[in-house]
Parts: sequence; structure tokens; C-alpha cells
Amino acid sequence: MGEVLPRAAHDAYGLPVAVFRSNLILAHPRYRGQLNVADVFTRLVLSLLATGIAPGSFYAGDGGARGRGHYDGLPVDFTARAIAALGDDAREGHHTYNVVRRSPARLRPARGPLPRGGTGRRPRPGERHPAADT
Repeated sequence: MGEVLPRAAHDAYGLPVAVFRSNLILAHPRYRGQLNVADVFTRLVLSLLATGIAPGSFYAGDGGARGRGHYDGLPVDFTARAIAALGDDAREGHHTYNVVRRSPARLRPARGPLPRGGTGRRPRPGERHPAADT
């Protein structure tokens, strides 16, 4: 819906439109150390640090092998600068921009001890954390 109405306005009235599709927008670097408990990524990292364990892979079915799964999180300051720069040039027509990482990153299991509170304990194959059953 967020793209349909602007497209219709452009088609009907020639309104200039720039649509920005963004994946996960991360916190600004100046807010390091603050916690947004409603954020799924923050909760994932907090859970890894609190338990000190991580799965063999964060991607279903890839068994830890390099697969297609990736993570497109970008800090809000970077995303805002990109939108401001590109949006200012979109003075006519209809443009769609995908705000994603040039080289997709992958979440990888920790190698060695996790920092600050994590024990670095690696799960055995097939082991589940008790919290996964609740």
C-alpha cells in the first residue's frame, strides 16, 4: 500500500515520487550501549550474550555452509544520508530505490568466547536451548 498510492498519484497527476525500500534499519552509532528490547535483532544479540550459546547456523537448512541467507542491516544515519542524497535528485518521474548492503553480510556463529558475559560455550550437534521449548 505504501508504494501503490504514490504510484497512482504519479500516473494520474505526474507527481514526482521516490520510493525507498529498506530492510532492517539499525540504531545510530551514537546510541551504543542502549537497548531497544522490542527490536528483534537486539533481542537476538542479547540472547546470544546472555546464554553464551549459538546455533551451528542462523539459516534454516544450510547446515552452516555458505548459502543464500544474508543480513541487510544498515545504521539509520547511513540510510538517512542515502535517502536524502537520492531523494533530492528525484524531482520528476517515479523512482524506486532498494536500500541494501552492497555485499550482504551473514550472521555467523561465534568463534571462541562471546564478549561481556557470554561463556563461549558451543552447543553440541542437535542440542536445543531450554528457552526454545517455551
